[in-house]
Amino acid sequence: MGKSYTDEQREDIAKQEYKPYKESDPVKIGKEKDIVGYVSQINDKSTGEQSFVIY
Repeated sequence: MGKSYTDEQREDIAKQEYKPYKESDPVKIGKEKDIVGYVSQINDKSTGEQSFVIY
């Protein structure tokens, strides 16, 4: 089962999409910079869409 996040943490996670991640980079949130996962894959489509797989 996945971890439950507060509204503030969800907002912080959503803001992460604007950071220039590379594969294996940690994804950190909150004032304490807690690691919620690592980038395992970057999908960069020709349409301009970019998405990240976090594990």
